[in-house]
Amino acid sequence: MNPAELKLLKQLMMAFNNLNTKLIESYLADNIIYRSEWAKMLIKGKSQVVEFLNEGFTKVQRINRSRFILLNAVICKIPSLNMKHCILLSMINNDNLIQAILMIKVRRSLISRIDTYYAPEDEEILIGFNKGYKK
Repeated sequence: MNPAELKLLKQLMMAFNNLNTKLIESYLADNIIYRSEWAKMLIKGKSQVVEFLNEGFTKVQRINRSRFILLNAVICKIPSLNMKHCILLSMINNDNLIQAILMIKVRRSLISRIDTYYAPEDEEILIGFNKGYKK
């Protein structure tokens, strides 16, 4: 992954960690596609993707007012994905841990696609930034 793509991945990570779409909005292509394996849906267009993410972030903030919920995003590499950089998104709600992988495609220095998959449970995920990945 080139430095420009890694920068975009880090921006997306910060948006999830801060529950704030303003941190990523200017980095999204107008014709972006967001595909979610969880929700079994395809969302097309910048305004629709931003609205979808805002709804999710608002839901996490609302739930967090009444009970504990933690959402954390980190850059990682997964061996079965040819060690491609991606985001490991972890959500802890009471005693439940839910994890997803977010992968991006970049076109003309903007995020043109975000794909969300269930995180693989049966393999190691290498977490970190450029060097010194931790298991």
